[in-house]
Amino acid sequence: MEKHGIGTDASIPVHIQNICERNFVRVNGQRRTLVPTNVGISLVHGYYKIDPEIVLPQTRATIEKDLNLIAQGKATYEEVVSHALQIFKHKFEYFVKKINRMDELFEASFSHVSQMETTNKLKTKCGKCRRYMKYISLKPQRLYCQTCEETYRLPQGGAIKLYSELQCPLDGFELVLFSSGSGPRGKSYSVCPYCYNYPSLEGVPVGKGCNECPHPTCPHSVVQNGIMEHGDGCSGVLVFDPNSGPKWQMDCNKCNYALYLPVGAYKIKPLKTLCEDCGAKEFEVNFNKNNTPLPNDETLHSGCMNCDPILAPLTSDGHTRQRLARGRGRGRGRGRGRRGGKKKT
Repeated sequence: MEKHGIGTDASIPVHIQNICERNFVRVNGQRRTLVPTNVGISLVHGYYKIDPEIVLPQTRATIEKDLNLIAQGKATYEEVVSHALQIFKHKFEYFVKKINRMDELFEASFSHVSQMETTNKLKTKCGKCRRYMKYISLKPQRLYCQTCEETYRLPQGGAIKLYSELQCPLDGFELVLFSSGSGPRGKSYSVCPYCYNYPSLEGVPVGKGCNECPHPTCPHSVVQNGIMEHGDGCSGVLVFDPNSGPKWQMDCNKCNYALYLPVGAYKIKPLKTLCEDCGAKEFEVNFNKNNTPLPNDETLHSGCMNCDPILAPLTSDGHTRQRLARGRGRGRGRGRGRRGGKKKT
C-alpha cells in the first residue's frame, strides 16, 4: 500500500483487519503473510472483469493525492468530495449494469461438488491454457476455466454438447454445439465460447454463434456456410447444418425457419458454385443407392435446392414452404449426376 501511495499509518491496519474479518484473506501464522481465500480471489476477478480500476491502486492513489491538495490549500474539501463522489457514482452505475458477470463467476466458483460432477461431462478445451473447462448447466449455462479463472457465457434455452472437437482457428477454443427444439428436427449451430463473448471483428455484437459470424476466412462462419437469403421480410441467411445428417437441413440464423433437405441423401456438401437463377450456393448430393430418386440408379447429383427440378421437390419446410416457393420450377435441368458404383471406361 505504501508502494502505491494509498493508505496512511492509521488506515492500513484497519484495512487489513476488515479484509480478514470479511474472509477475503487469511493470515499465515508462520510467515505473517496474507493469503487470499476463494471468496477474495473470486471477488477481485469479478471486479477486474467488470471494471479493473476498482481493484487497481490508481483510482485510490488519485483520491489520496487530492486529499493532500486540501492540506496544501490548493483545493477545497467540497471540490475533492464532489469529484470523488462523481467518479464512484459512474463506476457504481456501470457495475450494476454488468453485475451478471460477477454472479456468473461466483456461481462457477462455489457450485456444489455434486453439481460439478454432473456438469463436468462436457469436455471442451480453453484456447488460452489448453486445459479442459467445466460446463455449468445451472442457468445461465456457461463454461468456466479453473486455470484462467474465466467464465464464458453460452446461448440459453437449449442443450450444449461438444462439436466434434473442432477448434476456432481465430482463438484456439474448441467449439460447442447448441441445439434448441425437441426431436431430430431441432435447430442447432456451432458456437465458439470466446467469440461468443468477445467477437473477433469490431462492430459485431456479443452473443452471436458461428452461424452469424461474418469473419471472411473462418470455415465455421456464415460467410462459408451461408447458402442463400431467407427473404419474405426476414433479413436472415439460411445456413447449412453439417451436423444434421441423416436428416439434413438449413436453418435461418435470424428466426426459427428451417428448410429440410432430401431425407434419402447419404451425404450432402455445399459447393462454391452459385445457381444462375437465384444466386444460392449449389449442393452436391450423394443418395443411398437403395433409395435414389435419380434415373438409371444414379447416386450423385449437383444442383440448387431452390431451383433444381430434381432436388427442389425433395425439400420441405412445413407450413412455411411458400416462403421459398418463388424460385422453384424455374430450373433448366442443369443438375449433374452420375451412376453409382464404378465408372464405366
